Amino acid sequence: MSLNSRIITALEPMKLKVTVSEHPVNDEEGKPQQPDTFLVIIPGTDDFPVCADDRPIVETEEVELALYCKGNYLRMRDEITTRLLDADITITSRKYMEFEKETKYHHYIFEVMGISE
Repeated sequence: MSLNSRIITALEPMKLKVTVSEHPVNDEEGKPQQPDTFLVIIPGTDDFPVCADDRPIVETEEVELALYCKGNYLRMRDEITTRLLDADITITSRKYMEFEKETKYHHYIFEVMGISE
């Protein structure tokens, strides 16, 4: 299972809008939306750090998760952290980016990594 799929599955109980590489600008009917909270998965690296007999035996995937939240981002941060760690997804970094005055979103970043053999 890809890291993106593992993240989406881990966060599914939160009913959080999760997209890959794009802001969720339209709903299912094509109407513009501004959800109070959403998460964007931004692909990073796919690597083969361990090889044997000219074949990769370990694959690592790294992505950045951009959380946008109009409410209590600390509660969201903590729940996302717990769910990712419980799904055996490694969090390598967490950081608060900014409060976006125009949109009223808190912007918080998780850098995560998954390993498969």
